[in-house]
Amino acid sequence: MDVKEFIEIEGQNFRRHPWEIVRSKVLTFWVSKSKQQSKIVDIGSGDAFLANSIAINYKCSEVYAVDSSYTDKTLTSISKNKPSNLHFYNRLSSVPTQPGSIDIVVMMDVLEHVEHPEMLLKEVLELPGVNQDTSILITVPAYQFLFSQHDKNLGHFKRYNIKTAKRMLPEELFQVKHSGYFFNSLLTVRILTVLKEKITGNKNATGNGITTWKKGKWITRLISSLLWAEFKISWYLARLGIKLPGLTCYIICHPSQ
Repeated sequence: MDVKEFIEIEGQNFRRHPWEIVRSKVLTFWVSKSKQQSKIVDIGSGDAFLANSIAINYKCSEVYAVDSSYTDKTLTSISKNKPSNLHFYNRLSSVPTQPGSIDIVVMMDVLEHVEHPEMLLKEVLELPGVNQDTSILITVPAYQFLFSQHDKNLGHFKRYNIKTAKRMLPEELFQVKHSGYFFNSLLTVRILTVLKEKITGNKNATGNGITTWKKGKWITRLISSLLWAEFKISWYLARLGIKLPGLTCYIICHPSQ
């Protein structure tokens, strides 16, 4: 979750939403497919749930969590019991990397928060540690027709599809390796809730976000397992050229030579 959502639930008992749990598994899956995992930069890391998961699963990696919203108070909260290989920064330029040393850049559900994402992507390319072998993992919420009050509450500027996401990644700067969608079944749920918002005029119809999840551990585990299985199916179908629509759009790319 992002820092805004984290502040809302800080100090409360809450359960991780299946959406968050599966995103973490998806990221771990993608990281496992990278040639190297020594240095990983997670941009827009929020409450560092993803960065923490990577640091735990890849103990020999150095993981740098970067978020401009980090304050001393927030860092005190999210740093409790953190792995020793996880480091926090509130500026991308502060990440201590040597030339060509960054293996993976993670930008999961970040670019929709930026009015001019091309500027952030340019900043990423200009990092000394980024090289032509650096994997850049990007996810964004899918389909502009689903833009709702929920997006506005989270500070989103827009939603994307594969075509519009690729427009941010010109061929002279980026080489796209994989693209597609996941959370396929959740797409129908979001369509129905957005329609409800438009019909009723109820600006809360699309929900209050992942901080309100109250289901028990067995329901959470079951839904997470189903969503994970669904991701694996859609991932391999996409490798065959069959890209099923979903609630999240992804792009995996490298800087062009």
